[in-house]
Amino acid sequence: MHYRDGAKIMRQDQEWLIPKTKEGHLRFTKPLLTYWAVALGYSMFGENSFGARVPGILTGCLSILLTYILACDVSRSKHVGFIAALMLACVPVFFTSSIQAKPDVYLTFCFLVSFAGFVRLIVLDQKVLGSFCMAYGGAAGAVMSKGLLGIGVVLFAWTFVFIQDRKSTRLNSS
Repeated sequence: MHYRDGAKIMRQDQEWLIPKTKEGHLRFTKPLLTYWAVALGYSMFGENSFGARVPGILTGCLSILLTYILACDVSRSKHVGFIAALMLACVPVFFTSSIQAKPDVYLTFCFLVSFAGFVRLIVLDQKVLGSFCMAYGGAAGAVMSKGLLGIGVVLFAWTFVFIQDRKSTRLNSS
């Protein structure tokens, strides 16, 4: 509920960087992405439950689609992609987060974008600007949706590359 109220106040005051409570207190404890998404929904569909929920629902659908694409890329199998997407769609927490405009759905989507970028960079060896933008832009979006937790995918990718480099160095020296 506080994301809805904060988004309404952001729109009224045209203050997009610092969310406020109804009482006018500054709210620095929550990242901005969910406020912006709800405010966008309000701008498009009015300040009502539908307007607040549409961005989360669309983000959830995009997450399912991206899961399918990512799983197909990694496994080279549409069957595996379908199963992966179906598994995400059937997770109750993901489903309710999408419908209730919670930050978790935005975090999931941004993690998937970042992960897809790193898969393209590391596994598929597609070192192009789009892959870098996906990897680091997705991580930035994850930080904007849930805080420093969003850095986790970058640290994971860097750790993976470090371990792989050590393994290949050890094999080459043998």
